[in-house]
Amino acid sequence: MTLTDGRSVVVNERFVTQALLHPGKTSIRGYDAASMLAATRHLDLPKHPEQVAALAAFIEQIGPEPG
Repeated sequence: MTLTDGRSVVVNERFVTQALLHPGKTSIRGYDAASMLAATRHLDLPKHPEQVAALAAFIEQIGPEPG
């Protein structure tokens, strides 16, 4: 996946966890971050690290979208 700053990253459990806990630090090229920022702010994810870990593990498990 390519970030808005041009870096390429592997979307794995660690990346997803960090993106959920700190959504403003990483912007993915081609995606509007506003909805993610609003959702994570509303859910207050840093107060629920076990839920973040479970969601990140699930996202990694299902893998990328078929392309």
